[in-house]
Amino acid sequence: MKYIKVVFLAGCMVATLVAQGTSVLVRTVAQFNQQMPKVQPGDTIKLQNGVWTDAVLVFAPAALGTATKPIVLTAQIPGNVMLTGASQLFIGGTYLVVDGLRFEGPSTLADGKDLIQFRKTTSGTDHNTNHSILTNCFIQNYNPADPLTDYKWVTLYGTYNEVRNCFFKGKTNSGSTIVVIYNKTGLSPGDPSPSSYHRIHHNQFDYRTMPGSNDGESIRVGDSGSSFSPGFNVVEYNLFQNNEREVEVVTNKSCDNIYRYNTFIGNDGHMCLRHGNRCRVEGNYFYGKTGRGLSGGIRVIGEDHVVINNYMEELEGGTNSNLRAPIVVMDGQVGTALNGYYQVKNALIAFNTIVNCNGPGIWVGAKRSTPYAQPLNLTLANNLIYNIKGAGSPNTLAVYEEDAPIGKSYLTNFYVGSTTTMSGFTQTTTDALTGTGTLYRPAATSPILSQGTSAYLATTAVDLEGRTRDALPDVGAFEHTTAQAQRSFRLSPMDVGPNWMNLSCSCLVK
Repeated sequence: MKYIKVVFLAGCMVATLVAQGTSVLVRTVAQFNQQMPKVQPGDTIKLQNGVWTDAVLVFAPAALGTATKPIVLTAQIPGNVMLTGASQLFIGGTYLVVDGLRFEGPSTLADGKDLIQFRKTTSGTDHNTNHSILTNCFIQNYNPADPLTDYKWVTLYGTYNEVRNCFFKGKTNSGSTIVVIYNKTGLSPGDPSPSSYHRIHHNQFDYRTMPGSNDGESIRVGDSGSSFSPGFNVVEYNLFQNNEREVEVVTNKSCDNIYRYNTFIGNDGHMCLRHGNRCRVEGNYFYGKTGRGLSGGIRVIGEDHVVINNYMEELEGGTNSNLRAPIVVMDGQVGTALNGYYQVKNALIAFNTIVNCNGPGIWVGAKRSTPYAQPLNLTLANNLIYNIKGAGSPNTLAVYEEDAPIGKSYLTNFYVGSTTTMSGFTQTTTDALTGTGTLYRPAATSPILSQGTSAYLATTAVDLEGRTRDALPDVGAFEHTTAQAQRSFRLSPMDVGPNWMNLSCSCLVK
């Protein structure tokens, strides 16, 4: 019933957008192109069911859509139009919607030929696609014969664009699955780009790997050149699972972005604030039991970040690398270039729960090179580290300072099943949490109830499930209360992805 409800809501949203105008069915790329100067706000172009091979679709109408009358490109029946070979899709305009298309490999695209691009040309100066949506689309195994061939599956240009309820699986070649590209036209290196305001949500990112150990993120927001650009992008309610080899499943490389309510299961990497400042990582769920010993949590680099209300369990990488602990606060590099490691300043890490992970639970001052700059003014508050696994120091520690920060505030953090002599960390008992399998939370008799500082309630007045915290808050991501949860924090495939999968489509997800 939950799946039907999600499908109904998603379908109503699209139906509301497309309920006006005329509908035209096209059977060839030539017929599609003939419609570009003709379609008007509210019109819909439908691709005929079947296989479209080497179809390059430039969805760039002469007219502009509006908020109430977008111009829509869709399938005759969602999921029953399959694009393959060297097919590409360009989305160029304002208030455009692409709905229900399916892309299946193998692909014959060449290096740099990104599959879906929110622009109408291949020019790096084309950032004129705005307020447009890619929704209910499906991309699987769209890979070249040579895995070193580098292209992305979706590149976001322009402003206020959206990728929602899509499915991505089986990417094995170089290049991120989704990347946000900032407009650097006329700017000097390091100058801030205009903000992009994109939203990426309710998507499923399933199995992917790559030929190396870099440039295989599921989502990358920006690059080193946009390190100081305010983005105001939101990445939320996505499911990331079975991503192998890449150390960074999601990579932030710009400022003022939000990463919240996402689920990470069985990945080799972590959520990384690689470049940029003032980002918020909130309410995410991590479960990392894979047997490969590589899964991590959240890595912090830069200034004024907030990491709050996250739940992490069975993350395995902390004993193998200082980049892969549940929470890592990096050292910076002195005099770093744009692509280096900037000093962590004024980070707030609070109300997080870390359970049954390979230690240490929180790794502070993780070094990459010298000379280095220690974290400055670091706050750790109301975090719970429960049952750290590992042998020998620092792998049994709740918190480990590889390099001590310059100025710190460690307040009302609790730990059990690990060790530390750090001020601001109090040992508690194993009944702090109860549960089995993939979820532990405090019971009514937990010794961590009402033990947290209230100093950071202005930063988050609610817990992981959206329930209001008391004036004397509980420690960790959960507030023990009889109030009803306001959101689900552990997403499953039924909560995300296209609304037509397994319903109206003759295809099966392999």
